[in-house]
Amino acid sequence: MIGRSRQLVANSNSSRDPTDSFSNALGIGTWNTSAGVSEVFEFEVQPSVCTMLRTGGPSNHWLVDSIIFSNGSCFHATGHPYLFYTFSQK
Repeated sequence: MIGRSRQLVANSNSSRDPTDSFSNALGIGTWNTSAGVSEVFEFEVQPSVCTMLRTGGPSNHWLVDSIIFSNGSCFHATGHPYLFYTFSQK
């Protein structure tokens, strides 16, 4: 219900020529480096998060985790239409 959003993911790579064992052994030589940014559509909240929410009771110290969702508006605290909230059963 929360959906996906466009997110930017940074990536980088650094490597040496594996055939130049002499330079590699001395820690010198040319490094090949690259960096970039990718645009992906990813879940705002990963589905696996829902499997880790506390459900209360003595084993969870009477705490219950929740995700509050408000369709069509955003919470001021997060700027998103959802909010993570923990409340006590006591």
